[in-house]
Amino acid sequence: MNWPIALSTGILLDQPLLEVLLQIKEAGFKLIEVTAHAMHFDYKDLDLVTRVRDKMDNLDLHTVSMHAPYGESIDLTMLDEGDRKRSVAEVTAAVDALRILGGTKLVVHAGSVVNEANKDIPGRMSQSLRSLTEIYGYCQRSNIKLVIENMLGHLVGGRNEELQWILKRLPQQNLAICLDTGHSFLAGNLQKSIRIFASYLTLVHAHDNNEVYDDHLPPGEGKINWPQFLDALAGVDFGGEIVIEVQNKEEDSSILQRAWHSACFLKRLFPE
Repeated sequence: MNWPIALSTGILLDQPLLEVLLQIKEAGFKLIEVTAHAMHFDYKDLDLVTRVRDKMDNLDLHTVSMHAPYGESIDLTMLDEGDRKRSVAEVTAAVDALRILGGTKLVVHAGSVVNEANKDIPGRMSQSLRSLTEIYGYCQRSNIKLVIENMLGHLVGGRNEELQWILKRLPQQNLAICLDTGHSFLAGNLQKSIRIFASYLTLVHAHDNNEVYDDHLPPGEGKINWPQFLDALAGVDFGGEIVIEVQNKEEDSSILQRAWHSACFLKRLFPE
């Protein structure tokens, strides 16, 4: 197997995307997943988006995917219709940016990061499905694949059963799953999730942890059994990209080097 490996630009989230592209290229990466976060990349500023695309072309960098915006104020499960529609509008704006950048996969969170959301799980799930249905239609018109990421298990939309409930109710064409290794590992169902979502898998967010917190460590720096994980991917004929999704929580100046080392580490483990 020789799966393409990309880097999430969220590794340098505190810096403008336009200013870190050269660093990413010099670290060794050619493929990226762009993180749509206003402080890092104003996805609604289409002039900026075009300048980012031009610089990427000059550096021979290529966009695989974009992580749609999310958070307490951008939440597809919001019960208030006005708030929900504003959240959908933010995500569809990211679709427009992704199309300009030449990527084809939009990664979204189907659930909520707000703890209070657990007070009305059925209502929140219903709103999520409504939002995703609208976003799916927008993606289809833009020839973009809607990719739903599994979230942490304690969040609304984070359990595999909730994700399956959503998948069954959406159109199936150009619908896919991004398997987040850290989230599934903390939930204790990493191998099971591969089997459950095998037919939908198109992306992997690869990061590590020590089974306590969602550390977003470079693969190989935590407790995930990566040879076992990669063998399982090969076993279900996974044919997508692996995105290194590392967070620079300690402002480590060597974080890009560590991310590249983790990419090389994974490549050495790829099954024949």
